[in-house]
Parts: sequence; structure tokens; C-alpha cells
Amino acid sequence: MQKIKEQTCFTVKAALVAALFCALFALVPAHAFAVQTEETGTRQVTVNASITNTYTGPLTATVTYDDNFKKGEKTAFTINVSNNTKALKYKLFSFEIRTPSGLSSVVDTSQGPYFSFRDNGTFELEISSAGTYELSIQVNEYTPNGDGTLKFEDPARFKAVFTVPETGDFSTIESRVNEIAAQCQQACGDDEYAKALWLNDWIIDNTTYDSDGISSGAESVFGKGIGTCEAYHEAYVMLLNKVGIQTRRVDSTGDDHVWTGVLINGNWYNVDTTWNDSPSLSDFYPDVRHLYFALPSSIMKTVHTQWDGNYYIGMYNRKPFETTSYADNYFIKSGKIGQYVEPYYGGSGEYSVSAHLANKETSFELDAVKGSWPEDYKNVIYGLVAHQLEAHDWGSGIQLSANYSNNKLCFSVTYKSDGSGDSGNTGGDSGNTGNTGDSGNTGGDSGNTGGTGDSGNTGNTGGNQGSDTGNTGNTGNTGNTGGNSGNAGDNPGTTPGGNTGNTGSTTNPGNTGSSTNPGVSPSPAQTPDKAPAVTGSWKKSGGKWWFSYSASTKAAQGGKSWPTNEWVSIKGKKYHFDSKGYMHTNWQRFDGKWRYFAGDGAMRTGWQKVKGTWYYLASDGVMQTGKKTIGSATYYLNLSSGAMKTGWNNESSGWHYYASSGAMKTGWQKVGGKWYYLDPSNGAMKTGWLDVGGKTYLLRPSSGAMITGWARADGVWYYFSGSGVMQKSKWVGNYYVGSDGAMATNTWIGNYHVDSSGKWDKTR
Repeated sequence: MQKIKEQTCFTVKAALVAALFCALFALVPAHAFAVQTEETGTRQVTVNASITNTYTGPLTATVTYDDNFKKGEKTAFTINVSNNTKALKYKLFSFEIRTPSGLSSVVDTSQGPYFSFRDNGTFELEISSAGTYELSIQVNEYTPNGDGTLKFEDPARFKAVFTVPETGDFSTIESRVNEIAAQCQQACGDDEYAKALWLNDWIIDNTTYDSDGISSGAESVFGKGIGTCEAYHEAYVMLLNKVGIQTRRVDSTGDDHVWTGVLINGNWYNVDTTWNDSPSLSDFYPDVRHLYFALPSSIMKTVHTQWDGNYYIGMYNRKPFETTSYADNYFIKSGKIGQYVEPYYGGSGEYSVSAHLANKETSFELDAVKGSWPEDYKNVIYGLVAHQLEAHDWGSGIQLSANYSNNKLCFSVTYKSDGSGDSGNTGGDSGNTGNTGDSGNTGGDSGNTGGTGDSGNTGNTGGNQGSDTGNTGNTGNTGNTGGNSGNAGDNPGTTPGGNTGNTGSTTNPGNTGSSTNPGVSPSPAQTPDKAPAVTGSWKKSGGKWWFSYSASTKAAQGGKSWPTNEWVSIKGKKYHFDSKGYMHTNWQRFDGKWRYFAGDGAMRTGWQKVKGTWYYLASDGVMQTGKKTIGSATYYLNLSSGAMKTGWNNESSGWHYYASSGAMKTGWQKVGGKWYYLDPSNGAMKTGWLDVGGKTYLLRPSSGAMITGWARADGVWYYFSGSGVMQKSKWVGNYYVGSDGAMATNTWIGNYHVDSSGKWDKTR
């Protein structure tokens, strides 16, 4: 038992360096290298203080704990306070670790049991990082009030300070930050946007949200990969500052949440790494980890309605944080917002802005295409959609403003008054007059209103539909469905063997949507077809959809009433019809290539999630397989099924790792609690000795996992720090490693001698 006594501040020094040597590692095959294992006994260290109170006089406060800290295990801290005359209680006021920027919270005492007054006793805490820790303890005398409550008075405070040394198990926060920042710099160079995005992804990949609300400091993120929003923010700030990016702390006191203000390319943005780590939203978008990356304040306020729009300086001073730039927003910068904006461009569908502008409407509303999404998700995406629609060139003299609210995109429009607009209105009025006289269309009196004439022909089509419905061919469609199911024997989405795919192919994933007219679905083409537009109306018979041509299209098709066994573009969407004229849905194979048709029958392109699995479909709809670079990332799509790969994948060039988003990772990556290095040029996992950034590492030959602590390679012992860096020219406990990293044996190191095992045995 060692006792250290000071008046107000206490530092616990380790005993002999030898006593702290501890390395616990799994053995690997003997032909590669073995791992030395050594463990010391348990020691108790007591921090003792004498405190003088005005009324009670001297107080004795003692903190006892086991300083043989072990990674992943909790350490018990026992506190005893007394003055021999009065009843005393204490509370743990704070528990902090010293970082380069000062003290950082380890435990959020406001949310745990540590904050309440308690009698002498023990609490437990997992120490995750090397460094200097402070326990700030408040001691109070108390007397009963007679009503069952206690009266606390005359507080006294003292601090217990102790140090956790850097070993194979424990790295300092500083070393972890330096290591991660170096990886970021190597991957991104001086690109501020790329660095901020890379570090956002690192936080998400290496941190799990602490739903208990206790681990609230950067220490918990870097030490054990867990934390509250406070911890996510603190860790992100430390990393950003290390790579030269300015930050601010943004608090929403209304919903007790904190996120980060980030300066990227001269503009401030909101980045919420905590909410970006929301895997439950991956059903709506595979890149959900970037949903709250680089948002302006106007959109952030729609998510955090109680946020007052300020950021914090210190604890209480607030200043406005009105960020307005969209330039480095993830969805806009990457172009991925395009898929959400596209339905609102040209054409004449129900989501078309152009159709309303053509009618010279000064205000109108359109539904959000994805009305069933979570509110927060819609607020972000459609806030960005509104901005993109405002920025779009709608033609000379048109100024459009847009905003999103309550599942509606709301528009207000002003038109340039140069006379041209008035002429357009007159033309529209003339057209309406023509509608009234459809019956005279044959006579040619209203020859200029051909479009209006087509509308009249729709009624004729209705008459044709009755006879079409009665066709024997239509009735026989049930058999056709059976054929389709048979074709899907090696349907996309299967694992080798095809069992999973067979199940999926028998049920149309768009059954629910198929009850809705397919012609109403989003995404009209931005440019018209070169061929004459196909017009008509959707019909349903036998539970299947088909398309009845208008009189004009029927004439153009040589009298054919509906499409059969062919591709047809309708309102900018591509459909395929079978030999009996019914619209295809689900996976279909043409010319040996798979394409996907959703429940509305429209052929899909780009990323599509089908029955929980992601696929990528080229611009012609063909399902892609193999290794593909899409946008700025590389993905692996199963060679037989097309399913997007995540996790480890063994390829001809070696093992590769694909994140939950499907993107292939390179450089340093932490997977399953272990670090791996993936070749920056091709993503292949490295093994054996590795030199990166002027530092040497050793990666297990069997698994590629980075080694820490003592390890033996080629008959020689080496020591690797908690960050994996091989140590050189220094003492490690009672052992010395030379300039080449090899442990010294049977030699003098200055005035110290090490024996044949490498251990210091005498001093001269």
C-alpha cells in the first residue's frame, strides 16, 4: 500500500516501471511469430487529504483504487470521508482527463449516479485512455430536517489526480488523434471538404451511441468507441482542429443536443456526426451517414425546431450562427440530390413545376414524392430540393421561390412584365375556347388546337377498352405470369444457389403500388422523346395493367390498339409489355441481361433497394456486376446476383473491405475492434511489416490485424505502442529496444544491464 498526501492536489506516481509492464495478446502460428505474455500482481494506491472546514474543522478524505488498469475492465474507486463528529456525505463533482486543449469530461455526472450525494462507498468506471485524470469531490456535512429530508451545508472540495501510463493497451488521446489525422491527411491532402467528410465517416465507423448517456467525452470515443452526442462532437472537433479546420460548438438547448459548426472553404456549415450515425434510416437512403453533413442553418432549424440559431462561446455566451451556403452540402456537391429533384422538372406529370409555370400560376403546391419518409429525413432532403428548384433556370422572366412544409413543396412565382407574358395568356384563353367546340374539330375550324382534339379522342378510346377487355388473350394472362416466375430461377438478389432469389421473384415487390395508375408515378423525363409522344390511358384487366393507345397514337402504330412484346416510352418513363400486352414488373431478363421494373412498371436506373438488398442499374437499366467505380467510390456487386457487397470480400488481389454504404475502403480501417491497413492504390489488405508515414507497423500474416504490445518476428522481440507504431531506442518497462526496434539482450544500456531474456538485472 502506497500513500501520497498533499493539501489540495494529488498526483499518483507509478511505482517501478517494471510493475506496469503488461501485455495480453493472442498467440499466432509459431512459424510466423509468437507473443510474449506477462502479468503483474495487484497493487492498491490511496490518495489521502486533510481538509479544513469553517464549522466542522479537519476532514479526512481518502480515495482508494487499484492502479493495475486493464483495457475493457472497470476499476473500482472507493471514497471515504469523515471528521469523527458529524455525519458526512460526498458527491463526485466531475471526472475528467487532460487533453491538449485542457480537461475533457469522461463521465457526464449530471446523468449518472455519480452526481448524487452518497455515503462512503465505491463506484466503478472503465478507463480507456492513457493520461492524467482528475476526480473532483465535494464533501458536505448534513443534518436531518425532521421531515425526512436532509440539510446540506458547509461544502468542502478536493481533487484526486492520478495517471494512467501509455502501454500496449492504453494509448493517449493525443496519439490517437495524431494517428487518425495523419491517415486523413494522406487520404485527402489539403481538400477541406474531403477532410471534413472523411473524419465524419471515421467517427461513424468507429463509434456506437451510448444510450445510457454516461460516456460523454472524446476519451470514450478514442478509447472504447462509444459516446453520447457530446462525445461525438468533442472527438470530431479534436480531429478537425488537428487537420487545420476551424470548428464551433452548437447546442440546441430545447432538445438537449449538441453538434458541430465546421468552416469549409470559407463557409460555415452544420455537421451532426451523431445523427449521421443512424443506421435505421438506411432503408431510405444508403448514404444516410451524410444526411446532416454541411447543412445551412435554415434546414437545421426545421430538424431542431427549438434551436435558437446560436452557437456557444464558453458555457453561456451565445452568438448567431446563421449559415447560408449550400456549396459544400454533401447531396448537392456530389450531385446525389438530382434523383430527388428530377420529378419536379419538365413534363406534364402531377409533380411537374413546368406545367404550372406554363399556366402562369403565381402560387401553387406540390406533394413530396416520398411522402412516407420520416419527418426529419424529409425536412432535410426536401429543403435541399426547394433550394435546387429555386436555383434552376426556368426561363427568361421567371423568378421562382420554394420552401418545404408539411409534406408540401410550396411555390411563389413572379413573371417579367414585358408584354410577352400577356400574349401567352391570350393564347391560353383561345385554347380554352377551342375545348368547348371539340365536336367541330373534324371540320377544321379549330385546327390549331390539335392537342385539345386528342383529349376528345380519349372518350373514343374508352369505347375501345370495352372490347379490348373481352379479348381472349387478356384473359389468358394468368398463364403468362407463371412463365415469368419460371424465368426468375437465377433472379438477382440470390446467394450462390439462388434460393433467396427464387423466393423474392415469386412476389411482385410493387404489389402495393401496382394498384395505382403507373402513369402517375414520379420522374418524368427532362427532355422529350425524339419520336412522336405516345399518348393514351392506362387500363387494368385481370389484375394486370396495360396501355390503351389514343386515336392519334393508334393511327401512328398502324391501327395497333396497345403495345405488345416491346419497349414503350410514356411520359418520359420506359416500360416493357409482354406478348399479351401486359406491363412487366419486378426483375425481368432480356437478351441475357437483368432489368428491374418497380410496382409502377417503370424501368429503374441507378441505385435501387429491392427486398432489403442494394443493386446498381446502368442508364439502360441493365443490372451491373463485379467491381465498379460509381461516382467517387468503388463497389463490389456480386458476380451472379448483382447484390452490393458489404464487409470483407476475398478477390484476386486479396482481401478487401466494403463499408456499410458499400464503398470500398482504403488506408487504415478499424473493423471489429482491430486495425487493418488497406492498400491506397487498390484496397487490398496488407500483412507483415508495413512502413507508413515514416513509422513501422507489424500486421498479422494470417489476418492482417495490426499488432500492439510485445511480439516476436523472425526470432526477435519488438514492442509496438497502442497505436501500433514500433518503438525504437527507448525503455519499455524493464526492457530496452534499440534503434532498429529489436529488444536488447546480454548488454549494457548506459549504466543498466539487461540479461539474456532482455530484462534489466543490474546497475553499475
